[in-house]
Amino acid sequence: FFVEKGVNGFLFDPKNHKKLAEKMVLMSKNKDILIKMGKQSLKQVKKYDIHKCIKNMEKILKKCIDEKKVNKKKNPKCSII
Repeated sequence: FFVEKGVNGFLFDPKNHKKLAEKMVLMSKNKDILIKMGKQSLKQVKKYDIHKCIKNMEKILKKCIDEKKVNKKKNPKCSII
């Protein structure tokens, strides 16, 4: 999940406008919470950096291609992709 309750944000029923207002007031009065959660959110976002995602996808595709080559040698009629 992108939001971890109390770590980088707050979770509540989207129809509960009173909870939203309560959390907005809390954050406006407590800048430390706002800064702490902001930093945690930046850490969370870095997990989804486009360059990391591309490298992971390349690894997965390479593994699939290598497995296909091995399977073709064992059973030439077998096709994975």
